Amino acid sequence: CSLFFTERFQKIVEKYSKLKGKEVKMGAVMAMDEKAMGEMLTTFKKELGVPVYVKIGPYLEPLESIIENYVKAGADGITAMDSFGTGIAIDWKNEIPFFATWTTGGYTAGLFFVTAGKIVRIKKKLPELYVSGCGGVRNAGHVIQYLLLGCKTVQVATAIFYHGHKLFNELVQGISKWMEEKGYTSP
Repeated sequence: CSLFFTERFQKIVEKYSKLKGKEVKMGAVMAMDEKAMGEMLTTFKKELGVPVYVKIGPYLEPLESIIENYVKAGADGITAMDSFGTGIAIDWKNEIPFFATWTTGGYTAGLFFVTAGKIVRIKKKLPELYVSGCGGVRNAGHVIQYLLLGCKTVQVATAIFYHGHKLFNELVQGISKWMEEKGYTSP
């Protein structure tokens, strides 16, 4: 945790001091060290003056108790979840790789349901916790599922590499169509 009390950390704090919130990626080892975690989250919140959200990884277990530790240490919410790390998919017909995570971000596209399952566990234990759904979003149906699971926000990253910024319009149109079909209105 000493990284967060260095000159480099002060520069980061100054650079991002106008943010409305900050997402912090923490590993399982940090999750189990309540003192270090508490110091880091307290410092972020004090120095930045914004809410702090912890981004969790897919291998974080025991999930519920670690999330409780984050909340006790001062986390304002959770981003579930980070990528599965390095991976590759191969177009076997053309015998070429078409997805390699070392160039386009993490891999969660095919594992959306694993992320959804983790969110169910988190919301069951801490129903009021702010959760941002992240991972595997490729269409409006994925966004809607995250929202139905209780996520307040949904993040999209890797899919933009494949579909470009037009994906945002497709997501908004898909969600709007679904809301209209259900008779829902915007909040």
